[in-house]
Amino acid sequence: MRLIALPETPIVRIVPDGIETTTEKFELDVIVYATGFDAVSGALFSIDIRGIGGATMREAWADGPNNYLGTMVHGFPNLFLPSSAMSPSVLSNMATLAEQQIDFIFDSIDWLDKHGRTRLQPRKESQIEWREQTLKYAQRRPGALTTKSWYSGANIPGKPRVFMVYCGGFKRYDDICKAELRDGFPSYERVLADE
Repeated sequence: MRLIALPETPIVRIVPDGIETTTEKFELDVIVYATGFDAVSGALFSIDIRGIGGATMREAWADGPNNYLGTMVHGFPNLFLPSSAMSPSVLSNMATLAEQQIDFIFDSIDWLDKHGRTRLQPRKESQIEWREQTLKYAQRRPGALTTKSWYSGANIPGKPRVFMVYCGGFKRYDDICKAELRDGFPSYERVLADE
C-alpha cells in the first residue's frame, strides 16, 4: 500500500479493473468515492437556507464559518445547527455531543416559550468572540493551523481557511451552553412576541 499524490499524477479514467492515472494503472477490486469532502459547511451550502432579508448561509459564511457556540448564526433566527462549525463536533464523542446539543436546543426553545420570546439569534459580537476563542484553542493544538486538512477547508479550492472545530474541551463548551441557559441568553438577541 502507498499514497498517491493526485495533484501531481491525476486520475485519467476509471477502467473495469481499477484506476488509471497519468503515470500508471492501479488494479482494484473496490473504489470508494470520497473526493471533494466539504466538511462542516458543505452540507449547509447545499441547502437554500435563507435568513433575514433573504441572505444565504453561503453569503453569511463567505469568509468562513461564523457563529456562536457552533449552533446559531446571526441573521438566521431560530435556526439551530447541531454539530456545526466551531462546535466540538469531531473532536468529541459525537453521541455525547449530539445529546448535549439537542438538549441545549430544546431547552432554548422551552426558554423562549416560557419568556414570551419568538426569536433567538446570537449577537454579532458574540460570534466574533466565539470565533476568536475557537482560534485561540486551535493555536494550542499542534498542526491545527498549519496542516492542510478538511478541518480548515484546505481540501476545497477557494474555500476560506478557518479552523472549524472548537478545541477548548467538551466540559468547557457544555459549561458555556449551560451558563447561557441559566443567565437568560446574555450573548443573544431575544425578541419579544409583540415586537
